[in-house]
Amino acid sequence: MSSDQNNLGKSRSKGLCPISRIDLDKPFKERTPRERRVRFHFYSIRLVAFIHLLIAIGIPLYMQGYLPTLALVMFVIINLSISLLLNRFSLLGYRIAVVYYFVFGMVSTLTIQRGNGEQLIGIILALLSLYLIGNQTSKSMFDRSIEAQD
Repeated sequence: MSSDQNNLGKSRSKGLCPISRIDLDKPFKERTPRERRVRFHFYSIRLVAFIHLLIAIGIPLYMQGYLPTLALVMFVIINLSISLLLNRFSLLGYRIAVVYYFVFGMVSTLTIQRGNGEQLIGIILALLSLYLIGNQTSKSMFDRSIEAQD
C-alpha cells in the first residue's frame, strides 16, 4: 500500500499524472492523439462522477413525495458512492457504475411502451455513460494498466 503511494508521489514529482501517466506540463498542441484521447476519457470520468453527485443532491429535492423515503435514501447512497468511487478511479466504482448503467438502460428499454418518451432519454444517457466509463481506455485507468508513452 505504501509503495503505491510512494510511486504516485514519484510520478507527481516528475510531472506525470498518476492515473493517466501523461506529462501534465506538456502543452495541448504537443500531445499525441493517444494522449488527447486518454485525457478526454480522464475528464469525462470526472464529469460523470460530478453528474452523479448532482443526481444525489437533486433526487431528494425533485422526487420528494413521489417515492418512499427508503427508495430516496437508497438512490442517494448509490449515486453518492458511485460519484466518490469514480472520482477516485476505483475499480469497484467502475464495476458498480457499469452495472448501474446497464440496469438503468434495461429498465428504460422495458418501460418504453408505457411512457411518453422520457425512457428514450434514459436509454441515450445509459448508452453514453456506458461508452464513457466502459471503454478500454477508461477501464485501463481504473485498473491502473495504462501504459506510459515515451
